[in-house]
Amino acid sequence: MKANTISGQRQYAFVSQFNYIREAGTEGEEKAACRIEKELSEIAEKWGQGELQIRREPFEIETWQVDEAVFTVTEPYEKTYTVRGCFAAANTAPEGVEAPFLYVENGDPVSLSHAEGKIVLINGGANAENYEKLEKAGAVGFLILTGTPLDKDEDRLPDYRTLRGVKNPKLPCAVIHYLDAMELVERGASRARLVLQQKKIRRTSKNIILRIPGTEQPEEILTLTAHYDSVPQGPGAYDNMAGADHHGAGTLLRRKPPETDTGMHLVRRGGAGSLRKPGVCESA
Repeated sequence: MKANTISGQRQYAFVSQFNYIREAGTEGEEKAACRIEKELSEIAEKWGQGELQIRREPFEIETWQVDEAVFTVTEPYEKTYTVRGCFAAANTAPEGVEAPFLYVENGDPVSLSHAEGKIVLINGGANAENYEKLEKAGAVGFLILTGTPLDKDEDRLPDYRTLRGVKNPKLPCAVIHYLDAMELVERGASRARLVLQQKKIRRTSKNIILRIPGTEQPEEILTLTAHYDSVPQGPGAYDNMAGADHHGAGTLLRRKPPETDTGMHLVRRGGAGSLRKPGVCESA
């Protein structure tokens, strides 16, 4: 692999370094940011037209931290299932809420007519429409499901979900895997306890920018942008680190410097600017 050529092999080697979760504002994202800065520093060093400055844009984000999420069937058998707390749903009391359990399928009126005072399992997602139906029906908490019957290993875990479009929710919600939901129904779970404790927290995320000066029209700006963080349930070596690999673009622009100012932006979202010299990270 020559440093001055576009190489699929080199690009694959680059993205394979990011096979880990990089949620915005976490140590995983910082690790990825440092490695990307090292890559951009190498582009800057080979540019040959003076120092190119790498700029970081730190900014605060608001997110959720789940401290406890537990779902236990208490009748007619006892078993605790793996669940994830649904972000932005209401908390239970520290000891949780225990109530009869009911599967309401797709949340049709007939099924919901029996939901009052119960923890319910619904096929749909964590959205305002489902939430409003469940609250109106008098449910005291609910489960949603993710996954497929074919999932194994790490795919056997429920995904992360956020309750969206609901102001001041009163019901706790947890996410359970499809296969566990099937077991609840098949074994006739009739009573359960749900515990959910979570809180809003603030984290610092960052954008990374390399600016290449234009040769003839520096007042015009061309921007290449990709996000480099990942979702909690996936390492994201491809999504979207494949888009965040700007080495190929940097190689082409080094061969023929752009007439307009060109910015390579690796982003999460938003942010206010700050300058950062290449090589500040101790390791990447």
